[in-house]
Amino acid sequence: MRKCIGLLILVMSVTGVSAAQLPGGNVYLGYTYLTSGSLSSGPLSTRHDLSNLNGFLVSGELKLLPWISGVAEYGANFGTERVSPFCEAITPCPVPFSGDTRIQTFLFGPRASLSIGPFRPFAHLLLGGAHLSQSGSVPVSGANLSGSETGFATAFGGGLDYKLIKGVAWRVQADDLRSDFFNSSHHNLRFSTGILFRF
Repeated sequence: MRKCIGLLILVMSVTGVSAAQLPGGNVYLGYTYLTSGSLSSGPLSTRHDLSNLNGFLVSGELKLLPWISGVAEYGANFGTERVSPFCEAITPCPVPFSGDTRIQTFLFGPRASLSIGPFRPFAHLLLGGAHLSQSGSVPVSGANLSGSETGFATAFGGGLDYKLIKGVAWRVQADDLRSDFFNSSHHNLRFSTGILFRF
């Protein structure tokens, strides 16, 4: 019994020392809502109006300096959009139809923050990539269309963390998510809210 208690005390001591040497940071898991303008892939391709895409955002943050942290995040948004074909050279013109859309982002960068009581406002500029995949079925003909594109992406924005209890906070975040798909740039408004675990 003494050996078990001694081993338990040793493990707790080593864990406590290890945790004390960590520079601090947090892990975030939240819901996201993404809306944007249109995407077009050329005069003979379709036009996509992205809106009402729901999903999730996961991020990890590690404090580097008192007010500066490094952030890595992964986000995914899903939904159904209205697809309207360009018809300059297509006869007869297909009617608009619904298509499934998925946008994934992989972003990294610095975040500046300042703690004021239970509040922690922050701002960041994140860089990385985004992957868009779409699929749908054309009415009448029944033809299945699908495609995907990967491009450069950035997120410029910020938010506010509110401390609920020790080690747990609630986050509200908004970003201008810019992505490059089909040889053009697109700006998306991304809103996220969820739970934050600090260590």
